[in-house]
Amino acid sequence: MADRILVWHKTNGSVEFPRYYMEEDYEPTAIRIMSREAPGDDVVIDIFKDGVSILASTSELTGKETLQDIDDDFIDDPMLESGSVVTCSITNGNDITVQLELERMN
Repeated sequence: MADRILVWHKTNGSVEFPRYYMEEDYEPTAIRIMSREAPGDDVVIDIFKDGVSILASTSELTGKETLQDIDDDFIDDPMLESGSVVTCSITNGNDITVQLELERMN
């Protein structure tokens, strides 16, 4: 079970997404990309720690899907250290939600 979930939501015309500050060390465990309706075009997302991608490759929600769960596409050491800033980019689509599930590192 996730200790923290970061959420980004793209609506028609939104260009700014939240930036999350990590107050503790976390390890990403899963990404969920959701849309109420199939977006038509492929939606491409990337998640960044301090401006550097934590994904081995960009993740996608194909134009015909409404849900994509990803748990194995992180770089070798995706740790989000205390003090890091986490951001997300979402290309294409409207009404798209991205969730990043995190486990606290003890």
